[in-house]
Amino acid sequence: MRVYGERRLSHHGLSFAEQLVVMHLAAEGTSTQNDISKYFGLDKGTVAKTVAKLEARAFIERRTDPQDLRSKILTLTDKGKNLLHEMQEVSDKLHEGMFAGMTPDEVAATEAGLATMAKNIFEMTER
Repeated sequence: MRVYGERRLSHHGLSFAEQLVVMHLAAEGTSTQNDISKYFGLDKGTVAKTVAKLEARAFIERRTDPQDLRSKILTLTDKGKNLLHEMQEVSDKLHEGMFAGMTPDEVAATEAGLATMAKNIFEMTER
């Protein structure tokens, strides 16, 4: 799935980590680098580099948090929102292709199983 997304968005030169940050900001509206680091369990330096790349390409913007002047609040720009729309189209095509030939019940059962597996993995990493 990761390779599919990277290939379909290769003209943007986005890494998987950059795609994750864009999706996170779309879901949350705003976030800080520290929050992103904690959410994904990524090194703060990795997140800082990822955010800098997205900002350099005008997909996101950083502004100083008025509550904590050392912290930056991240948001998607209009260009980032357009990218998100394209990412959603890629995701929709992937989903359609992945589940081709399956009944709605089979799709639901597969998704439920995968959700359980993801939850189990998360819990294993928290121990």
